[in-house]
Amino acid sequence: MPELGDTERARGLAALRDRFDRALAAWLGDDRDVVILDYPNHDNVGDSLIWLGTRDSLRRLGVRVAYATSNEYLRPELVDRLAGLPVLFHGGGNFGDMWPATHTTRLEMIRRFPDRRVLLLPQSVHFEAPDGDRETVRTLTGHPDLTLFVRDEPSLSWATAAGVRAELVPDAAFATEPRRLPRPRGTGAVAVWRSDKEARPGQELGPAAAGLTRTDWPEDLAPARRAFMAAMRLHVLLRAPRGVRRVAVLACDLMAARELRRGIALLADAPVLVTDRLHGAVLGLMTGRTVCRVDNTYGKLAAVLDLWWPGEPAMATAATRAEAEAWAVGRAGAA
Repeated sequence: MPELGDTERARGLAALRDRFDRALAAWLGDDRDVVILDYPNHDNVGDSLIWLGTRDSLRRLGVRVAYATSNEYLRPELVDRLAGLPVLFHGGGNFGDMWPATHTTRLEMIRRFPDRRVLLLPQSVHFEAPDGDRETVRTLTGHPDLTLFVRDEPSLSWATAAGVRAELVPDAAFATEPRRLPRPRGTGAVAVWRSDKEARPGQELGPAAAGLTRTDWPEDLAPARRAFMAAMRLHVLLRAPRGVRRVAVLACDLMAARELRRGIALLADAPVLVTDRLHGAVLGLMTGRTVCRVDNTYGKLAAVLDLWWPGEPAMATAATRAEAEAWAVGRAGAA
């Protein structure tokens, strides 16, 4: 199984890891213990890759996660016990009014901790409604010590116009430690298409061509998910003494690692990938695949990938899913 270590792609990833680490280290200063909120307790391999990249960076910096939890099991009074620790919020693409439940909880917690240093890890900012950002701007600018890391230039422009302290930082997935990621075993193609509201409308497809597998990130009702939920319920019931807090952090780490393994398994037989998921494209490139991307409803993939991974010879773009699939079938057949 070859490593990524000596390739040009690996050198580019190493540079992104270093840039992420430097930004996080500068923000942390002398702090060596943090709280992370908004663990992504859902079936999204990309969010798990973001989590793992964040944790890898913190380990490289010698920073301990004293407590972590998902929104379902968030109890602010448990965070209160860790007085003075900085509060970090998981990064990703749910900052705005498209995913209101997660964003509303984030704003509530920012208001709940005015005496903490707060860092929002790299986000894509997107609001559907013309005035949908009013509460967000009030909350972020009203906090005395808050920084927003953004992962694309449109988000930085929004923050600058809103008067929010912000910094352009690579997506946390790029901070993931190099792993022995398996190369493709087969000769086909896989299409990982969004099945949620970020998918562009009017993308109906006929039957899949021979050699092409269509899917989205897989759903998970397996024992591992139930074990994670049991561990998180336990830490709430026991009011999170120190040892149980460690169990909660470990449960988040193990669940994220499992999600990543499932994502890698999904791609296992295909050297060619087409996707409209940002981290589908990132994971495909990390594992040595040839990728064709189709953007989501608001241009998230282009905004992130063209900024941080420009000119990648193994990544093509397509305007539609049908165009991407035709490209994939031709590419796989030529391989």
